Amino acid sequence: VPVARDASGAVHGVQAVLDKDRTAALMACALAADALLIATDVPNAVLDYGTPHARPLNRIGAGELRAHLAGGQFAEGSMGPKVESAVRFVESGGRRAVITGLDGVAAGLAGQAGTVVEP
Repeated sequence: VPVARDASGAVHGVQAVLDKDRTAALMACALAADALLIATDVPNAVLDYGTPHARPLNRIGAGELRAHLAGGQFAEGSMGPKVESAVRFVESGGRRAVITGLDGVAAGLAGQAGTVVEP
């Protein structure tokens, strides 16, 4: 539940939209989790999505993925928050973040499916 402190320091619920991917990354960091898994409806993040040059990302470093994000490769309303969250988690000390489809969850956690983001 989103909250804010008022001038007296009391906490009150507020209306807000919370992004599930960013929230998951924040929670994983706070819990010092080893891995962050972002399950979605596609097996991988994809560069040049929707073009004849589309290519799925498998294993990638956080810095390289951040550069693709900055270059506009991932739409803000779909894959962008997932990629940003995966990168933030790894850059904050997580060992691995995985973006994959529901059928790739177990293999993704093992680093064998999906887009695996590492330091």
